[in-house]
Amino acid sequence: MTDLLLDIQNLHKSFKISNGLFKKSSTLRAVIDVSLSLKQGETLGIVGESGCGKSTLAKTICRLYEADSGRIIFNGQDISRSQNKAMSHLRKNIQYVFQDPNESLNPRHSIHSILAEPLIIHGEKKSGIDTRIHSILDKVGLPKSALTKFPHEFSGGQKQRIGIARALMLNPKVLICDEPVSALDVSVQSQIINLLLELQRDLGLGIVFIAHDLAVVKHVSDRVAVMYLGKIVEQAAASEIYQTPQHPYTQHLIRSIPRPVIGSPSYSPLPGEVPSPLEIHQGCAFAERCHMATRECHQTVPALLTSDNDHKVACHHRLIAKQQWIPL
Repeated sequence: MTDLLLDIQNLHKSFKISNGLFKKSSTLRAVIDVSLSLKQGETLGIVGESGCGKSTLAKTICRLYEADSGRIIFNGQDISRSQNKAMSHLRKNIQYVFQDPNESLNPRHSIHSILAEPLIIHGEKKSGIDTRIHSILDKVGLPKSALTKFPHEFSGGQKQRIGIARALMLNPKVLICDEPVSALDVSVQSQIINLLLELQRDLGLGIVFIAHDLAVVKHVSDRVAVMYLGKIVEQAAASEIYQTPQHPYTQHLIRSIPRPVIGSPSYSPLPGEVPSPLEIHQGCAFAERCHMATRECHQTVPALLTSDNDHKVACHHRLIAKQQWIPL
């Protein structure tokens, strides 16, 4: 039996955008031909600028959005088109931790009600609900006295712990964490990250970790996928990505990580804006902002090719970019 939990193959997701009553609607291509995998006990980090499709990809993987095409294989079973009872059984194995706990927790429900709800929906016997709640509450570091309280009585970090506890109630195999620490104070972020790593070690979870902060992703991830305008432009082991990035976009992201060192070099922002996802790009979508772009880049879409150490890069000039990279 393989330890591969998720196998995402050639996933596409787009949205129809209305342009008014008498105008033809546009198509926003949010996820374009994305292929990823996740093993048991592994953390896959997904990074990229706002609007690149990270959250859409995450919600498509767990079927909050329906994919236009492609396959989502969980534990050897294709769940891309699973319906009703089949999907209900599978859904509890892939749980979501949302970015903002203030938005994801119902303010009218007590913590006991919030944690009990997924168990009730999936037919858990009443006799076992409280035992399960107390067990998970202890794992996330909250006292039993929290069960009678409401979300507004907790700090941001405590609310995120409650959100993580809710995601763990059904004993999932995969956690999809969508910017789980970005809404928290810096002093609390490390606590939540360490909690997730501890839970992963104890429960053998596979984690998809989405974040803007590349320093955080470096700390938690085994492998990293870099997205730009709906596509994966680079994917490799975290150590490979940070030591020898081969895509110019990845190199810029890594250079932009703040470094608390006196005299460390500062880098100018990446020129230009992210192109509109409503447009169909003839060549590489990053070409307009890339200092290495040539005529080939503007005319031909680069394929995601695999080099040494399973390092995947979609760039016509990846070898030159690798040679020019100076480790930080």
